[in-house]
Amino acid sequence: MGLVKRIDFAANRTCAQLLAVVSLLLVTGCVTWIILPEHWASAKEAFPDKKSTNPPHEKQDAYVVAKFRAPYEDVYRAALVSASQALFNVTEENKREGYILAERITTTQGGQPVHYYYAIRIDEIHAKESHVTLAAKAQRMCKFIMGVGKDACTRVSELHWVDERLEIAEYPNPEGTKAEMNQLIVFIRNNLIAAGLQ
Repeated sequence: MGLVKRIDFAANRTCAQLLAVVSLLLVTGCVTWIILPEHWASAKEAFPDKKSTNPPHEKQDAYVVAKFRAPYEDVYRAALVSASQALFNVTEENKREGYILAERITTTQGGQPVHYYYAIRIDEIHAKESHVTLAAKAQRMCKFIMGVGKDACTRVSELHWVDERLEIAEYPNPEGTKAEMNQLIVFIRNNLIAAGLQ
């Protein structure tokens, strides 16, 4: 009986010592956290050409589409102004090709940076009607230790089409990207109304 108690005590003591060592390693930084992504993309990398602004149909959270009864030139101008009003950082514009690239950086509730990349594509339907497609991709910083959480971390840190279900399930995000895209469309419409074009 005494031998069993001594073995239990020794096992508990060993577990406590092991836990203390692991805690000490975490506190002193001896355990290495892996931080992703290794590279933040740019809007140009996210959308290298006009064709790349077409998200897959099943990625409903990644795009917003709107039609405006206004000439291409006016809609393009309104979209460019609206991107600034929405606090997007416009990184490239190409009026001839009909697209505007922009970025926005925010942080999660946990303080981790999230980079959003937007492509605003304007297509002329006919002389007095234009079509706007706003598409979004994202990257998020995350970290994992010793392989724990690596798959989820990799999914959100790699450049991907915005997917609110992925964002909420894996790494909660207080920002509503779809809502922001809809807001940009409202800004475009309001700017066209202000110009007497709607």
